[in-house]
Amino acid sequence: MSSLWNYTIQDNSPFLAYAPFADGGLAHGWQPWYSKSGFLKSPGEGGDGDSFHSTALPGASFSLQFHGTGVNLYATTNSSYDVTVDNVTQKTQSQSGDMIFHTTSLKDGAHNLTLTVKPSKATEQFSFDHAVVFAPVKEIPVPAFYDNTDPKLAYTGSWKPVSAPGIPNATVTHPYEQTSSSGSSVSMNFTGAVGVAINGPVNWGDWVYSVELDGKTTKYNGSTYWKVPDALRFFQAGLDPNTTYSITLANPSAQMTLSLNSIVLYMVPGAANNTSGPASSSASRSASISASSGSSSAAVSPSSSSAGATGNTTTSTGESSPPSSTGTSGASTRSTGRLTTVAAFTGCLCFLALIS
Repeated sequence: MSSLWNYTIQDNSPFLAYAPFADGGLAHGWQPWYSKSGFLKSPGEGGDGDSFHSTALPGASFSLQFHGTGVNLYATTNSSYDVTVDNVTQKTQSQSGDMIFHTTSLKDGAHNLTLTVKPSKATEQFSFDHAVVFAPVKEIPVPAFYDNTDPKLAYTGSWKPVSAPGIPNATVTHPYEQTSSSGSSVSMNFTGAVGVAINGPVNWGDWVYSVELDGKTTKYNGSTYWKVPDALRFFQAGLDPNTTYSITLANPSAQMTLSLNSIVLYMVPGAANNTSGPASSSASRSASISASSGSSSAAVSPSSSSAGATGNTTTSTGESSPPSSTGTSGASTRSTGRLTTVAAFTGCLCFLALIS
């Protein structure tokens, strides 16, 4: 008999693809908001509280690729919206609860989901919180945590250890590996796992990165105005525990940063934990810093409940509701990509747009 494994993907994960912008202002895309610290005041600020991505733009969307048999979406909205799973669209009116979409009837395998917001009035808004994905497994997997200093990780190119307050979380400061050199990468071979996650900080100055798993390469956009201390950069379920896989995180963007906290394998209980770096690798990398106690947790939460946000500076209960569409001024769009110039903050700060 199989069990149902649940994992959570938070709104501030670059594993999600927002359109037209992930940080673009409520009227011109999506705008992150934190239940304690509110809207962004300056680039590189760390959010406090539960995070949401909010929009009032008709046609704004986000997409998620996942492996499993079902998915729940959690949000706060007074707007209608469409959810498309594998080219089948379900039109939905505004919901009173925070679970705004639910399905458990999908065939076990890879799926594509897109949610499109359809506000019809200026007062309507959609604030996305997180997704919970369901995947059948023979046994609930056990997470195996590999810190960025683990010798089983093979670095190539130029990397350096960096330490900053609040990374990987509000109570523990631990060094992470960072590169701004195009072509730099980190790899690991593994077997015995049904899932794998890559976690790391994303911040002002990040850009496109790639993940290669089992010969398939996918690019993600890590650009953001916020400091997210332990974001989910990549996740894949549905792996065969009897197969040996190779996973590589790479930076194709010169002068843009890429950071790594950890790699987490979701292991079959009792399976041989065979991991290693590729046979040959070379890196210009500072001496390793020994792992401290209290290392960061995985950015995928194995729970179907409405969990606190992973990657936020803090998580708390009893917080305020997501903002209304009148809670900030508009934004001016100057480019395509994950970021756009936003003139919505105190003092009408304007920020340089990044162009994809």
